[in-house]
Amino acid sequence: MTDTNSFACADCEVKGQRPCAPKGEFDTAWVAQSYLEMINANDTTDPAKDISWAYNCLDNLHMDNPELAFRIILMMAGTLTSQMQASMVAAGPLEDLIANKGCVFIDRIEALARQSKRFRYILSGVWSQGRSNTPDWKRIAALQATGPHIDRDETMPPSDIPA
Repeated sequence: MTDTNSFACADCEVKGQRPCAPKGEFDTAWVAQSYLEMINANDTTDPAKDISWAYNCLDNLHMDNPELAFRIILMMAGTLTSQMQASMVAAGPLEDLIANKGCVFIDRIEALARQSKRFRYILSGVWSQGRSNTPDWKRIAALQATGPHIDRDETMPPSDIPA
């Protein structure tokens, strides 16, 4: 999926890194794939192979364009291949989105968590960031309690996240 009107940064261009817009257009699937690759990648000194821009991109998106960030998070959630990736998506972009824009997404998060074991699994790795007494966080905690849980279950549920 290509998204041409929502976000642009110069991080990859300035640093000579692999671009977030490989064909001249911002590509959400490319960002999702690159973020997951970044989790698995070893450190590199070759700027052309450096995909740390994917972290910076999602870090900016959750504030600048949270809808786009949520779409990318869901893409990643559907294509995870390891518990490490699930943990990093949970403790990174999903946690940031919930901490900063949770009130906008709480209804969708609840609906998705009710229908998707994979999403509940990822959601279980999100921490409250000091907001445990807020109404939105109490709703998240109730979903987390139903499991499966990233720290207790050895097997990640298969992908059941709607496209």
